[in-house]
Amino acid sequence: MGKGGAGKQHIQATQQHVDQLLEAFTELRAQRGSNEAELLDKYWWLISDTTLRRFITANNCDVDAAQAQILSHLEWRGPYGVDTITEEDFSDMAALNELYWRGFNNKGYPILVWNAARHNASGVIPAERYTRYFVYLLETGARDFFGGSEKPGLFSIMLNAKGVGRRNIDFAMMKLAGPIIEVSGEMCSRWVGGWGNSE
Repeated sequence: MGKGGAGKQHIQATQQHVDQLLEAFTELRAQRGSNEAELLDKYWWLISDTTLRRFITANNCDVDAAQAQILSHLEWRGPYGVDTITEEDFSDMAALNELYWRGFNNKGYPILVWNAARHNASGVIPAERYTRYFVYLLETGARDFFGGSEKPGLFSIMLNAKGVGRRNIDFAMMKLAGPIIEVSGEMCSRWVGGWGNSE
């Protein structure tokens, strides 16, 4: 069993599951003219064993559910501009020192640090900007740490909740980022409260 978002237990995908999903996507891609075939053509570079294994594990080896989730993700990438988001300037957000990648845990998974007490929920920075920065970090992390590798594609989120109060609770941001955090949580080896080793 593997650990997913929020410490949930997941059934680990086998190579048989990966091969099954790859075969299904190959058949879909061959159906020329369909929306699914166009998406798969555009993002075939994302359909690696590592990606398939991650989504299958996140769905407890339900290959059909993993297939639907991947297709939904591919469809979302275009309108949101994920493909070019790494070219955007987020130096203002990085300067806040609220969210950032920092090192690796003892299993070799990269760590995304979240200093929740640094979040300003007053609306000075729009919730859309915070959410987009989160997606930017996930995308740059995926490319930098997992691009073209056979690593499991997992990471840890280290949540520093020290000093968090009502001023940090941002309902507008959570409404936008909630679904993204939920999905990305399935790629986490573990969510960790406070400072410390994530495994």
